[in-house]
Amino acid sequence: MKEGNMAEQKDLEMIVQSVRQDIRLRPLTDADRTSYIELQKELSFSKELYNKESIVKNTWKDMLSENSRRFAVVDAETKAFCGYCGIKDIRKRMLEIEIELLERYQRKGIGYHALASMMKSIAAEYGTEAFMSRVEPDNYASQKLMEKLGGKPNGTRLDIRIEEEDAAAFEERYQSLIDDNIRMVAEKFQVEPQRLLTHVLLYRIPMPSVLASLEKEDQTSCAPKKYMDYEKKISRARTAGTQLAIIETMQEMLDAATEETYEETRSKMIEFLNRKIEKTAARLYEMDEDWEEHYGEFIKDEIKK
Repeated sequence: MKEGNMAEQKDLEMIVQSVRQDIRLRPLTDADRTSYIELQKELSFSKELYNKESIVKNTWKDMLSENSRRFAVVDAETKAFCGYCGIKDIRKRMLEIEIELLERYQRKGIGYHALASMMKSIAAEYGTEAFMSRVEPDNYASQKLMEKLGGKPNGTRLDIRIEEEDAAAFEERYQSLIDDNIRMVAEKFQVEPQRLLTHVLLYRIPMPSVLASLEKEDQTSCAPKKYMDYEKKISRARTAGTQLAIIETMQEMLDAATEETYEETRSKMIEFLNRKIEKTAARLYEMDEDWEEHYGEFIKDEIKK
């Protein structure tokens, strides 16, 4: 390991040790590949995808991108892999945080300490004044985690899995998924409940709030017991809806291909999938631009204060 990277790891571990003794953060490395894929198979709604080497290869390549900063969360005593946390793109003026933990390490306060420690380290290195986070509307534990860090509602954004022209129909189809918990979240974010069927929540987390939370922190989970057992029905519906739409389109192409050769039909399907990928990439770029604007408004507000 290079001298600079060793110093970086040592500094990060010292910060983690200052708030919790039983976990450590270290830079994610190739040695974590198998553990990361096991994590995805456990948490993903599309577990079968991670049996395909091409998917695994591309996903892992993205995880180790030089533009990201990702850290393995490990048990201090056993060195067991608990999950990871990180920054998706360190080049952005507005930094988006992320975290995933194996189920047996969830609801123990580990996620809070890992994120708070990482954010403290990143803020010290880059002068970051605030972070952003994207959370599913029915992931109540993650919402409580963001709030424990000092995060505040900062709007909603259309889920990347939902096409804008399909949003209204999706909301109509899945009205039955709106319950009292979703209504409470909608009230907090000042939107209509049905909007949360197609949108994700955005949190803005000022660094002073993170530091303040550390001063009064205990070792317990940030999610009350009533939030510890729930099913992510909306998240699952979005994934299933996206897959169904693709399957239906490809089936229509097959039905219309009675006079085409195999290669002609295959070419059309590949072209269709490539268009979907390009459209998704374009929407991700637009989302980043929107978030930059959100962050800019936040900075203006802080200056006024």
